[in-house]
Amino acid sequence: MSDSDPGRTRTGLEAVLVFGLAFAVLLVFSNSSGFEGDDLNSVLPMLHLGDALAGDLEIYRPDWQPLSYATGAATYALTGSIDAIFALPALGVAIGIALLYLATRRIGLAPLMFVPLLMLFPEILYTGLYFNSSALGFPFVCLAVLLAPTAQTRPWAIALGAILAMSVLMRLDFVLIVPAIMAYRIWSRREVVDIIMIGIGSGIVFGLALATHLLDPQGVISTYQGARDEIVARANQPGWDTYAKAFVATVVFSPLGWLFLFWAALYSLRNRRTWLPAFIGLICLAPMLFAARNMLTPKYMIPAFALLPVIAAMIWVAATAQLQPRLKNMLAGLWVGATIFYFFLAIEPQREAPFIDISAKESRIINTHDGPRSWGAYLFHFDRVSTHWGLQVAQAEAMLDAAKSAGPIAFVGDQDVFSSGGIAWRHLQLALIRAGYDGRVIDRDALRFDRAEGPLFLLTPAAQASQNLEGVCLVVLDGDQDSDALLERIKAC
Repeated sequence: MSDSDPGRTRTGLEAVLVFGLAFAVLLVFSNSSGFEGDDLNSVLPMLHLGDALAGDLEIYRPDWQPLSYATGAATYALTGSIDAIFALPALGVAIGIALLYLATRRIGLAPLMFVPLLMLFPEILYTGLYFNSSALGFPFVCLAVLLAPTAQTRPWAIALGAILAMSVLMRLDFVLIVPAIMAYRIWSRREVVDIIMIGIGSGIVFGLALATHLLDPQGVISTYQGARDEIVARANQPGWDTYAKAFVATVVFSPLGWLFLFWAALYSLRNRRTWLPAFIGLICLAPMLFAARNMLTPKYMIPAFALLPVIAAMIWVAATAQLQPRLKNMLAGLWVGATIFYFFLAIEPQREAPFIDISAKESRIINTHDGPRSWGAYLFHFDRVSTHWGLQVAQAEAMLDAAKSAGPIAFVGDQDVFSSGGIAWRHLQLALIRAGYDGRVIDRDALRFDRAEGPLFLLTPAAQASQNLEGVCLVVLDGDQDSDALLERIKAC
């Protein structure tokens, strides 16, 4: 056994511990009831994925994230639990964090410094708190970053290509980080032939995806065109002017992340050996700016957060290597202390003296298209994620409880609604599934749940016209009703 084996074993055990802690923390703060709307529109169609892909149920951009849908549907088929699907983001991000730990330790980052480094990018943790396909692609790109500088053989290069392809199939915009990871590989290994091997691995996976109809190129193009038009339209809605989007951009990194970025830029300019790799790295990361053109959510930058922590670790290790141990420990202590501060509190600018405010629960909310974010007080804001849209959950449970005294009943309305306090039948469907009822698709945009009291239907207005609902009590959901009025209508049935 070589002298380095005990060190590798210890680091591996540390990574397992990091995974366990990260998974536990993410599960504690996870939301499984609809955090930003698109999560329910992704998860619930997985229960009837064949019908949804055939067009009988509304489904959120399936061609853009085909492997994510297949993974969720397989998880439900194996476990029979919808909560297992909601736990997938926590699992994926926790695996990614453990892989980042291994990658940064290999560079020489001290174990104590990993959490402060991770918290430069709070969106990593936010992504693990609710269902989204970025969380499922994240561990694959983290694995690619870990393997890129060390995979020694051609078969490993082929495996690296396959891993990158799987991340792209989880969510297609992960293709934007591929050039940077390829550059990291070439810079580390100096073997251009690796590009061919990586291409072979990617080609095998994409070939299988095409052969099994998992990947539909025409659907990808159509989805991209629709998504592009939708994002541009949203980016120009009232309230989403350049000023609002600039605020979203400020939470891509934590306040410490912006300070680190400024410090790293100064260090790179003063150190020629760092400047050239940093410049090349910026060029290779440039495709990520495509996602930043209409910055409505920091989640668009998640692919880059598989590589940026490793780059940050490189800069920290290189910049502190020549420092006296006492000064190095002092800087590390300041960084750890500042991270702890921002985990619990936020420092925010004010227009009046003393021009700054330190707060926790009252800290400023930065609204994004993936829910609220903040400039600090992260523990409090992570906790807010788990209770977001709690009103809709309570409404759905109260409505189903009231429906127990009714016979056949049909709820007619949209499948989703994003107005605060509004309710759509996705919320009712989730509550029914958790209550143990197995719904089935009976027509386009129509579900039926069989109960002892009589069937319960969830219908869109278009589907209502095609159903024979004689003797069925109709309850219309327009998304903005008063809860008491809805309950009275149900009780009148």
